[in-house]
Amino acid sequence: MGQNGAEPWHDPLCDLITILGDTDEAYRSIHIVEDDQMQAMSRNWQPGASKDELIRRIIELRLIYDWPALKSVFGICPGSDRDSFKLNDLFNVLDMHIPPKFGFRAPAGRERECESSQARYQFFDARHLIGAKSALILILMTLFHID
Repeated sequence: MGQNGAEPWHDPLCDLITILGDTDEAYRSIHIVEDDQMQAMSRNWQPGASKDELIRRIIELRLIYDWPALKSVFGICPGSDRDSFKLNDLFNVLDMHIPPKFGFRAPAGRERECESSQARYQFFDARHLIGAKSALILILMTLFHID
């Protein structure tokens, strides 16, 4: 176990990210549920839940917490490609666009990491940005709890 006791939380945190959709397919639809996501949900939810119940719960969580959108918003923040990233910038980008219900295009998927013009872009409307902010708060609160 680590010095601060965080080790037991490593697997559940990884499961949470997996459930929320940490693959490129998660950008296409919240309804695409892969086997590893089902397994992660079954480890962390009601014992004996049916496949349909697990899928329903995964989709409910994805409706509230938009992890793929958060990753994309992070990717367009000032300093995200350098060591000068500030968490406040991420909140600012979200808070500037959510109240007026604005959205923006951002690279979606792992291709966003390369600087080529081949990167796939997606429009993230206010609904996605609200979910991104909810995911950010969830992750921060989880990290504070673990710490």
